[in-house]
Amino acid sequence: MASKLFDSYVSSRGNELSSKTIETYRNNYERFLKLVGRKKLVHNHSQQAIIDKLNEYDGDRISIIKTICLIYAFKKGSCNLLQEHKKKLIDEYNSSQHDRNKDLTDNLISYERLMKIVDEAKSKNLSDYVLFKLLVDVNCRNMDLVVKVVPKGEDDDDSINYMVVDGDDVKFVRNSYKTLKTHGVKTTDIVDQDMKKHIRDNLGKYLFETRNGRAYDNNEMGNHVLRRFRVYDKTCKLNQQNIFKILKRHVDETNDLQGAEKLCNNRGQNMETSIKYYRSVEPTTDDIDLDELD
Repeated sequence: MASKLFDSYVSSRGNELSSKTIETYRNNYERFLKLVGRKKLVHNHSQQAIIDKLNEYDGDRISIIKTICLIYAFKKGSCNLLQEHKKKLIDEYNSSQHDRNKDLTDNLISYERLMKIVDEAKSKNLSDYVLFKLLVDVNCRNMDLVVKVVPKGEDDDDSINYMVVDGDDVKFVRNSYKTLKTHGVKTTDIVDQDMKKHIRDNLGKYLFETRNGRAYDNNEMGNHVLRRFRVYDKTCKLNQQNIFKILKRHVDETNDLQGAEKLCNNRGQNMETSIKYYRSVEPTTDDIDLDELD
């Protein structure tokens, strides 16, 4: 019965949910059922009883309550108490996020060191240079970097990221990235001549491939990023998220509003999310005014 309730909720959403989102919701739902048991359906528990059970859980309570709110409201029409508790958990998490980010960024390399690594790659390995520039200048996540190089007119699969070559022009077209449904397809002109040369040299292939000549998947791409940066600095642990934190720290410290907006636009992220989850320095009186940006 419990699984049927979940399936009914998913069906009620039609084609709104991606397979990845459904899998996430299902995992959260199963974790909740382990807490409360399967004798009663979710909506047959009182909202306070659900909150009490969640308070006994040491894991990610926010993800679970987000899913349970959806399913509870699907059956009951509303879940005001659960929604209030969800907001409380999120507010508590956000209030401590600054300290966590500061601890993390204090252990990362400096912005200046990151830029030196990018410059070093330019003279040593153009593939690394292109990879690093996409991470630093376009602020890509791992999945964005799974990109095929094609001539103009062959970029007709809207599930694939492309580098589209049209003579001397090269455009980076992101059809597949984390916040696509919110921000739409993103197109970036590649203007760096060294990048364009390397991209054109890989026409008809994926820009980054395994030794067997196939595209990396998302997890493999993350490992590839880590390995390539360690060629230049064996002590650093630079994944795409840490690179973004270094860049975010830099624009915070320099009060660079345009830089902050560029980071968010490239990332497909709204400014409020960026401030809540990635800020690593204390706000100043000159800080970003969210109301002005809306």
